[in-house]
Amino acid sequence: MTSKSSLQKEAMADVRAGKPRPDVYAAYRDRVSPAKHLAFSIASVADADRMEKGVKLNNILFYLLLFAAASKALMALAMFGTSFVGGLVMLVLGLFVPIAFAVAVRKFDGQIYPFLMLLAGIGAVRALLMMTEQGAWMLLDAGLLAAIALLAFRVQRIVFPNINWFSVRKDPQGDYVW
Repeated sequence: MTSKSSLQKEAMADVRAGKPRPDVYAAYRDRVSPAKHLAFSIASVADADRMEKGVKLNNILFYLLLFAAASKALMALAMFGTSFVGGLVMLVLGLFVPIAFAVAVRKFDGQIYPFLMLLAGIGAVRALLMMTEQGAWMLLDAGLLAAIALLAFRVQRIVFPNINWFSVRKDPQGDYVW
């Protein structure tokens, strides 16, 4: 028996190969449960014309994520002076998370944008709340994270207009809008 994730990957490969999205959905929906996960996977494959419209903003987002990784690495190095374990954890997470998002953004993986918006938004709010403890420098972190969240939102609206936060839009008849 084939796993759900491998079926979703097959469906995404079919869409990338040029098969119509409604046909791909019809072919796989009986084998993937719940079907909304399949729909989200299919909708997360970018169309070439939409990718072209969002490539500039997506590149800016990519480089902001790389900048965020570098800045977190510098913060982690400073943290090594107070706690080796804390600095190591900060270094690993501070590098891994932004770089993982940057790789997915570079590939125009539509599934990543809602998570990126959510995490960057939470991080921006957290940075603002920590401003009293850490000082005005946290405004830079909050600004960077807010810019990442806003760019991710804008790219998602341009390249993946039919993806909501964590679902795919439906028409009045209840069919997915691709």
